Amino acid sequence: MKAYLNRQERENIVTMLVFELTMDSLLQASPRVQKLFGKHWSDMKRARTYIHKALKEGLAESLDQKEILRIHKIAQKCDFIVRERAGKPLPDKRVVAVPDTLIADLAELAIANHCRDCKRCDWQECRVFTVMQEADIPAAHMETGDCPYRQ
Repeated sequence: MKAYLNRQERENIVTMLVFELTMDSLLQASPRVQKLFGKHWSDMKRARTYIHKALKEGLAESLDQKEILRIHKIAQKCDFIVRERAGKPLPDKRVVAVPDTLIADLAELAIANHCRDCKRCDWQECRVFTVMQEADIPAAHMETGDCPYRQ
């Protein structure tokens, strides 16, 4: 069982989960949309079923329950947005643009102030660990059975 996902792995899985959640709402479309697909509407429903099965069983076999819940929580906060490739992203007032270098500096300061000489045994419950994971700050070390941010 893999206990830690890197940012790209997590983003890929979240994208699939968001797509699955979006398919749920699309399949509840108006009867007119269903008529457009005709007899192939059942194929759409079947595709959604297989996506759900693959995600549910595949993640259960590969990840621990805590990581699965974390990914589901992230996916439920996301929206599936379609836009032209040449188009600008839709403005979102909840999102603030912060340069990557500044995020890295902020993370470094937080880790230096809170994680140096840390002795916590319950590091999964630590506020710094939780915030770093939510912000997708890469771990300093992985798969040691200990907090990846501990210095």
